[in-house]
Parts: sequence; structure tokens; C-alpha cells
Amino acid sequence: MAWFGPTKNAKLRLQAQKDYENAVEHSQKSTRSARVLCIRIALRSRTHIDAAFVQAALATEAHEAAMIAALVDGKDSPEPIETKPYQLVKSGQGHMYTYIPQNYADRVFSLGALYQTLKISREQATNKAQEILNEICDELGVLERFDTLKFLQNESNGDDD
Repeated sequence: MAWFGPTKNAKLRLQAQKDYENAVEHSQKSTRSARVLCIRIALRSRTHIDAAFVQAALATEAHEAAMIAALVDGKDSPEPIETKPYQLVKSGQGHMYTYIPQNYADRVFSLGALYQTLKISREQATNKAQEILNEICDELGVLERFDTLKFLQNESNGDDD
């Protein structure tokens, strides 16, 4: 299929990255449209972090099971999990790709993996994810703070019952 150029999904991923980079470029502008763009990308980043955290936890669980199976069967260990800066997320209009730079994606994946393997607590995971989102908001020049991993906080509140 390479003869026909990039696939539709590849184009959508590239557009998500361009949108993020465009927002960073406009982060110092004080126009209303620049501010709206940066807030929109910050909100997408929050959604991205939530989805990437869950994906990391699930991938870690599957990878650990595959490692155990390989060990039992005397086979080679599976390849390490590769993180990606893109996430396919549900939006009001269906599904869309979101993007955060690879260094943030790696950190979110690490958090999800550490949480899944019980190496960090729910509170630690939430706090670290919030730090990452705050860094992204700072990069985008967004003063508002949006909470991430709310589903973990809600899960925590349900534990008190």
C-alpha cells in the first residue's frame, strides 16, 4: 500500500501532531483564537493521558502474562512494549487521534505500568499524571488546570463504601 501514500489513519495521526505543534507555536499569542486552540489541545492531552494510562496498564498485564508463558514454555521473552505518542480516543464526533510528545507518552506509559504492577499507589499515579498534564499546559501557555485520571479518583471514592 506504500505506493499510494500514507493511509487515512497515518494522515490523521500526523494532523494530531501538527495540531499540537501549532498550539505550542501559538501559545505566546494573546488572541482569542490562539487561546481557544491551546485550551482545546490541553483538553485533548488530558484525554490522551487518561487513555494512554489505561492502555499501558492493560499492555503491561498482557506483557507480563506473555513473559510468564514464555518462561514456562522455555521460549524467548516477548519484545518490550513500545510506546507511541498517538492515541485513538472517543470524541463527541466519533473517534479522533490525539498526540503528545514522545517524552510525555513514555512517562505516562511508565506510570500505567507501575500502577498495574502495584509499584505505585493510586494517589502517586494520579499526582504524577497531573504533573505531566500541568507541564503540557505550561508548554501550551494554558493557565487553567484540568484534572486527569479522574476515574482513579472516582474508584478511590468507591473504596470507602
